[in-house]
Amino acid sequence: MRAQGTYKGNHGMKQPYILVPLVALVAALGASVQEPSAQTKKSPDPPKPLVTFIELGSVRCIPCRMMQPIMKSIEEKYSDQVKIVFHDVWTLQGPPYAVQYGIRLIPTQVFSEGDIVAPYVRPQVRRSPYQRTSFASRLGDAS
Repeated sequence: MRAQGTYKGNHGMKQPYILVPLVALVAALGASVQEPSAQTKKSPDPPKPLVTFIELGSVRCIPCRMMQPIMKSIEEKYSDQVKIVFHDVWTLQGPPYAVQYGIRLIPTQVFSEGDIVAPYVRPQVRRSPYQRTSFASRLGDAS
């Protein structure tokens, strides 16, 4: 007589072969239905910048190129407070921005808090009356 609760069938050794893949399948399905990780959870929107710093210039303009490292530094240092936008006014897409902001020379920076706060235009370099401005003027003095 057999003890109650034990089963000894004709299959003998075949039962573990069925049980192992079944356990692996359940484990794999359980792992794929986990709670979403912290990376996939919806994070709150990043804070809006307080000021938009609009740079109107060109990549072919030497003074504009000199401003690029400064603009990059500001963007890195104050990225949570300032949004920097660059418009190349010497391209086909650029002239409307020059008209919109009323710029006359480049580089020009415009600070905006929704409305235009203050445009900044690079200072004009004053030439000394003794400084020659062109090669033609030097030829005129040689006679």
